[in-house]
Amino acid sequence: MTDKVVPIEVTPEMIKAGVSAFAESGGIEYLTGADELLVADIYRAMAACTSQPARGQDETDHRRG
Repeated sequence: MTDKVVPIEVTPEMIKAGVSAFAESGGIEYLTGADELLVADIYRAMAACTSQPARGQDETDHRRG
């Protein structure tokens, strides 16, 4: 698997919603500035995972005859 930088804009609204969901789930007890960085990194990691084929996935184009 190659490391790719996936361009994704993480908006303040996304961070606010992510931190809120993280706090409500019990994932964090006290809010800090690091929580916002963690949430932004999680969004970027999710974007990177969805932009690459799954490991071991057959990428053969079966439409060719």
